[in-house]
Amino acid sequence: MWASLLTGKSRFIAHVRAEMLRRDPQREKPWVIVTDGERSLQRLVCSHFEDITLVLDLLHVLPKLWKAAHALHPEGSAEAQIFVRQRALRILQGQVSQVVKGLRQIVTKRKLTGVSAKALLDAAGYFYRNKTRMRYDVYLKNGWPIASGAVEGACKNLIKDRMERSGMRWTPGFRPCGRAG
Repeated sequence: MWASLLTGKSRFIAHVRAEMLRRDPQREKPWVIVTDGERSLQRLVCSHFEDITLVLDLLHVLPKLWKAAHALHPEGSAEAQIFVRQRALRILQGQVSQVVKGLRQIVTKRKLTGVSAKALLDAAGYFYRNKTRMRYDVYLKNGWPIASGAVEGACKNLIKDRMERSGMRWTPGFRPCGRAG
């Protein structure tokens, strides 16, 4: 695990590719990369890699479902929880297109307008644009990651804990200096 605040995304991705080639020079294993839904980042990753599986981080899918749920049901309600649970399960089972269709139908059949309609249509559009990266049933079957929570948690703990110690600082090369707290 490494991070950089000094290099741009393209250079960082090139470093990731070099490390993956170092670990698997013959490309014997499938290469899987988990990203958020930022299209420019996805395009950049694809420009550096051939024959990879690009996975949309599930942690970026769930907030969209919650926003759609809260457009229809009060926050904290059992109805909102059921709404999200049902659609999340469908998404995990590879039924993204059905979820998209269902969200659009809710807007049409209930004749929703304004903020409620926007929340559901935004979620449907996001899922539709990313459906090729949301084949979670296949990814799980293959034992591949579908979320970056473990990595993000490790980064948070490593960096946040280190930065919050008394007297600790980071130099641009990420070498801690100063005295221990």
